[in-house]
Amino acid sequence: MISLSLIIYHLSFSPVRAQDSLLLRDYQFVKQQSSWLTSLNAAGLTKYQSANIAEAEAQFGIGRGGLVNFNESSKTQTLNVAIESFYRVSPSTVFYGRICYDNFTGRDMAGSAFMQQSLLPFDIVEDSVTNTGKKHRDTYQLTGAVGCQLTKAIALGARVDYTSANYAKYKDLRHKNKLMDFSATIGFLSTFNVPRNATLSMRERSSFNVGAHYRYHRSTESLTFSTYGKSDKVYKSLINYGPFIGQVEQFGSYGYTDKSREMPLFDESHGAGLQVEAVPSASVSIFASAAYDHRKGYYGRKSPYTITYTNHKGDRLSLMASLRYHTEKAQHILDATYSSEQLRNNGNSHRELQNEAGSNYYEYYGDIKTGDKLLRQTTIAYTAHLSINGELPTWTLQAGMNIMNRRQTGYLYPYLRRQDIGNVGFTISATRNFLLQRGLLSVHAAFGYQKGHGEPFEDATLATPSDKQTPPDEMPVWLWREYQYLVAAQYAAKAGVKYAFMLPGTKIKAHAGIQLEHQKANETYQYSNGKDHTQITAAVGCTF
Repeated sequence: MISLSLIIYHLSFSPVRAQDSLLLRDYQFVKQQSSWLTSLNAAGLTKYQSANIAEAEAQFGIGRGGLVNFNESSKTQTLNVAIESFYRVSPSTVFYGRICYDNFTGRDMAGSAFMQQSLLPFDIVEDSVTNTGKKHRDTYQLTGAVGCQLTKAIALGARVDYTSANYAKYKDLRHKNKLMDFSATIGFLSTFNVPRNATLSMRERSSFNVGAHYRYHRSTESLTFSTYGKSDKVYKSLINYGPFIGQVEQFGSYGYTDKSREMPLFDESHGAGLQVEAVPSASVSIFASAAYDHRKGYYGRKSPYTITYTNHKGDRLSLMASLRYHTEKAQHILDATYSSEQLRNNGNSHRELQNEAGSNYYEYYGDIKTGDKLLRQTTIAYTAHLSINGELPTWTLQAGMNIMNRRQTGYLYPYLRRQDIGNVGFTISATRNFLLQRGLLSVHAAFGYQKGHGEPFEDATLATPSDKQTPPDEMPVWLWREYQYLVAAQYAAKAGVKYAFMLPGTKIKAHAGIQLEHQKANETYQYSNGKDHTQITAAVGCTF
């Protein structure tokens, strides 16, 4: 029996039929040609040098296994449909757009009530593991950006990102979430060619590019808690200030889980960024960027007749550097990123009063520090595209390292709990493209390893507790599941195959593929719900 490897070897050397050049174009390769194309500064779109290209893809995935975070599911089903494009409408104007729909269903879920899992000022988590149920989420994302070259030296750009999502749990204690996330960015880019020597061609001249942007971001996630029908069962939630300590609240007509109100978590930020690129020759470019954002927000409603439970504020710093070297048949990219985000949360002390008309209103008399969080992440990645044919590399080799450190403290005076953990991960991957007689076969394989450090928690006090003070409530199940997910030594292996071909009579390249990924931890801790997770994803799409 002829082995698969021999068949692939034979086909890879078969003569290629006359095809549209689109078969020799890879969307992700085109997107990586310049750091400006993935920058928030849309003025950098004017650096797009390729022909117009768009890619549409639908992915369907199934996940099974217990190596998931406390807010995730061991039984998932996902559907993702997206279309993305770079389009030059004139010599001076380039558009970028992306539309995405994501459908998620998870079984046996509890954990967090929020759909966002970025750095939250606090969390609302279930105080029991006996009420797990089905959760469903629909997410709609839209991104539009335009860059316009006003003069040879000046370009302007604008970008809008909008996300809308709905999330719900279908077992008591139920919650329904609505998310609106919006950001708008404006920027400019200046280009300087040096030296100004008329005898040198544009390719021979070195250049220096400087850009800057301003970004406004606004996010609101509203939660509504409820139960189905009438029941005498008591449902409780932990208001998690830090490493799963805080106050347990009984579901009813008051508090963070008030059944009579829709409770919004509001977040707003303003930020600015600077980008610098040096292009000393036609084959080398050095890109660096820095961005800073200040955020603030609250949970509850800003009204004299409703309660604003918390206020938060934070700062985020992002740094990025990229070195690119390319020849006619190869491209080498070295990327490094660093981000640091700090977030502080205060709970509002208030009392309920009544005015002369008999209406209740609230008076605030101070705030109390409840949480302090710091998240740092560093990534270093090397990518090599080898034996490039048109805009299709025969080989793509990647190696990367990711370092995460998270420090958080939850306060309930005079008690506090600290957690200082992190992990270091390494990944390597290879993609081989085989150009066949009738299409393109792509084979991908990847391997990763991650190991964490740090203790799950450290309890302390700011002062000696009195006889009337009791320690804060906690939820050790979620604490240890998150700890295992982030810290346990674990391996990941991934393999996939994709086949692409030109649709007869069209200028459309269709593709279909399948990918299998398996993660395994070789350490388990108490309250573990497993140490293996497998994800299989099938995809169909087209490039045009």
